[in-house]
Amino acid sequence: RRIFVAGEANLAYLAEAFAVRMVSIGRTAHAVPSELAGQAALAAGLAAGDVVVGLALTSLTPSVAAILKLARDAGATTVAIAGAASNPIAAIAKYVLYTPVTTEGQLPSWTAAAGALHALSQAVALEDADQAKQSTKHTEQYLRTYSDTLRDQLADVQTTLKHLTAKARNS
Repeated sequence: RRIFVAGEANLAYLAEAFAVRMVSIGRTAHAVPSELAGQAALAAGLAAGDVVVGLALTSLTPSVAAILKLARDAGATTVAIAGAASNPIAAIAKYVLYTPVTTEGQLPSWTAAAGALHALSQAVALEDADQAKQSTKHTEQYLRTYSDTLRDQLADVQTTLKHLTAKARNS
């Protein structure tokens, strides 16, 4: 089962973070591209069995609505995380989570949407706890390897800097 997550503007970051979280617990997940050509290519490959999550706090999210419509038409499971019941994506998706929106200045707050995505990721992880645990071990192993590699590279940089500093002093 593939998971696709769509969000426009600031919510594209949340979509990406949620997709990464899904991958980290062993799911096949992708953020929907922000450009139209990528969205069209992705939409052409949607199928029954896929899950498409759309994020929209305002009503001005045509690409999220379009992806959800095409996913629904392809037989995919559709989930909307919407800022209000009047949001167009709420009428499209099979499952809807409402996240209250507070607007400060020009942009709505997406704290509630982030909380909903976190809760959803926990529910998905619990669906197959053994797989999530194994994937988490792989993630931890990667992070340890990354940390060791970074430490080694920084040590090399420090050595080079000491050498260059000594060389500059002797010049």
